[in-house]
Amino acid sequence: MTAAPDTATVTTPGSETIALRTAGLGFKVGAAVIVDDVNLEIPAGEFVGVIGPNGAGKTSFLNLLSGVIRSTSGSAEFEGIDITRKPVHARARLGISRTFQTSYLLLGLSVLENVRLMAQAKNVGGLRLLGPVKVTDSTTEIARTALDRVGLADRAHTEVGSLSHGDRRKVELAIVLAADARLVLLDEPMAGVNSEDVEHLTELIRDLHRESGSTFIMVEHHLHVVLGLANRVAVMHEGKLLAFDSPDSVMSDPRVQTAYVGEEL
Repeated sequence: MTAAPDTATVTTPGSETIALRTAGLGFKVGAAVIVDDVNLEIPAGEFVGVIGPNGAGKTSFLNLLSGVIRSTSGSAEFEGIDITRKPVHARARLGISRTFQTSYLLLGLSVLENVRLMAQAKNVGGLRLLGPVKVTDSTTEIARTALDRVGLADRAHTEVGSLSHGDRRKVELAIVLAADARLVLLDEPMAGVNSEDVEHLTELIRDLHRESGSTFIMVEHHLHVVLGLANRVAVMHEGKLLAFDSPDSVMSDPRVQTAYVGEEL
């Protein structure tokens, strides 16, 4: 691979409310630098796509934002609140929700139960894994509304383990809706999804972003999906933020083209 050029200088219009700000955010394990000095500002309501080859630090960056791992340098703010040292549950209560490459759903429970648990954690303040689902319970209503929005109302009592990958991704999106997230972190939502379902899932994500007004950050290897959804695209290379701009500008950026000669974005 050709050596990477200098990292990106990120500029954001000053009139917008900033949902997320990172300053020198980094993570290393021993001498291995995984995420290196990431500085960016993302306005509230923006859709940002994150691309780059395997090992570029994309998922690790989402892990830092969601609190799955703790940064070893720099800081992160969400809506003006320093979240650098806050654990996952504290960030979730602030309005940060996350999906993962590999499904984290409780496969032995029903679709409704999976979504209801998130609504319960968000709105009641705890999880009750035992006990029947009450039709009149407020968290159950929140879960049913979320499932209706993603098109799974008729699968509410289906065991999650029997669903296709595409429908499991829809359940994860319903969980995000039930959490009433203001910052949504999507890690490869098309992973494992049949090619014929990618377009429908892409449109669903587009609609959810528009309707919620929340800030979305999505890591995705399907480049056409990222370019079709994102207002801006962040390119990561060897843990660094290489470019951060509109899709057209990023794809025509000679620094990106130089860094990824022979690589599939």
